[in-house]
Amino acid sequence: MLHSYVGMTDVTSTATYSDNTVIQHSGCLVTFARPHKIRMEGKTAPVYPWDADSGAPFTIISNGDRTWRSWALDNDGAFRMMVSVEEAIDEMAGVTRGASQTIPRILLELPEAHLSAAGSGKPFLESFADRAEFAACEELEGQACDCVVSEQPFGTWTLWIDAETLLLRRLETRKDNAEIRKFTASRKSRIIESVAREAYEVRPVDVPMDDAVFRPLGWVSASSR
Repeated sequence: MLHSYVGMTDVTSTATYSDNTVIQHSGCLVTFARPHKIRMEGKTAPVYPWDADSGAPFTIISNGDRTWRSWALDNDGAFRMMVSVEEAIDEMAGVTRGASQTIPRILLELPEAHLSAAGSGKPFLESFADRAEFAACEELEGQACDCVVSEQPFGTWTLWIDAETLLLRRLETRKDNAEIRKFTASRKSRIIESVAREAYEVRPVDVPMDDAVFRPLGWVSASSR
């Protein structure tokens, strides 16, 4: 069981149309301390499709009792209090293409919910156990990983799990047009195939964490004390 975790999530989303391909990037640095303290900060997918660097900065912080969110495109970027950390994660899931979603949900042991999946109410990884098959043992950046493929009605999920630490190292979700139209809000989507690749750079784990990391800088509201 992890007591703390620091890692970077990088997402590359590729949407293939009949006449062009759209590729977008987003990222999120996740800092976690058990049981429920977490900080997520990064940039969303591009606000302007023609400008790859136009992602908007965001931060989500939870001290285990209260959750705050800051987003450059809302409230002039100032922190505002959220109802729950789950609400904050899901609110930013679409604009971050899931970068603020997968690892935090696993660490916080939240019920499964993901941009590419239908909710099952089970923990995130457990929800893909049905229809999952071991595919191969592969090496990622010098680490031996078990590659597992899970064929779901809402798409194909491929997970690379570190064979030694059991930490998730990479995730790929692939959906065709029929799956996109049936299981997302894009009922009339023209996308032929959608592929999202999440790569996780794991930094220190099980190291002491300063509680100041889980407090929003400059938050002075009496309700936060």
